[in-house]
Amino acid sequence: MEELFTLEQNAQNNFEALRKNSYPGRFIGIGLDETGTNLIQIYAIMGRSPGSRGRRFEELNNGYIDVRVLDETKVSPQELALIQYPAMAQKGKYFAVSNGAQTMDALSRSMNSCYGLADIAYRDVWTYEPDENTTARITATSVLLDNMKYSTEILLLQKSVFGNTCVKSLYKCDEFTPGFGVYVSTYDGDGNPLPTFTGSPRLIPFTGGQDMVTRKFWDALNSENKVSIVSKFIDIRTGESTVQIINKHELEVAK
Repeated sequence: MEELFTLEQNAQNNFEALRKNSYPGRFIGIGLDETGTNLIQIYAIMGRSPGSRGRRFEELNNGYIDVRVLDETKVSPQELALIQYPAMAQKGKYFAVSNGAQTMDALSRSMNSCYGLADIAYRDVWTYEPDENTTARITATSVLLDNMKYSTEILLLQKSVFGNTCVKSLYKCDEFTPGFGVYVSTYDGDGNPLPTFTGSPRLIPFTGGQDMVTRKFWDALNSENKVSIVSKFIDIRTGESTVQIINKHELEVAK
């Protein structure tokens, strides 16, 4: 009981810190629901510029989620290449989520390489994003195994404080306590320059069903800067997934 209390307290403390963070940027959470039968992937995007704020999540088929720009004529080709991309992808027992064009590569390497995301990290396939904030690339994968087992990985690619080299941090977790997960984000707050996320993935609570989880994290994000959020619940027994999306643009249009 004491160990569970510590988990709950630490997770809640991190959630409250996330709530107070005016600009975590892009956010990936990964963990296990309260029933212990669903892996969770959650991804949120925020924005400060008109281009970044003028986006939405679009569900395609078979669990694929794209980030789409509402009006491509209002952004430059260079910006468009960074802010419009596949955010979630899946095939069979493999699932990937990221904040950039690396999503499909992560899915492919998770399926075809025994090294998983390490194959991306150590082959120098990707680095941090080439924007003015040198935004980190954050990526997570989930693989379903036999006997209700699973494996998850999180990869952060960040600019070094000592120069232009890329710092690569890979985290692997094959077990979550039901109702808990971890998150990473691109930034640790607003500012100029934007402060990058520091440390290892942070513990967060995943209490309630998909509706509650999605809404809880959406409501926690800064109301001015949040753009969209998507959650994917993956049934560990069957591999079937369900998706929920909240797009701020659609909420505003509906008012």
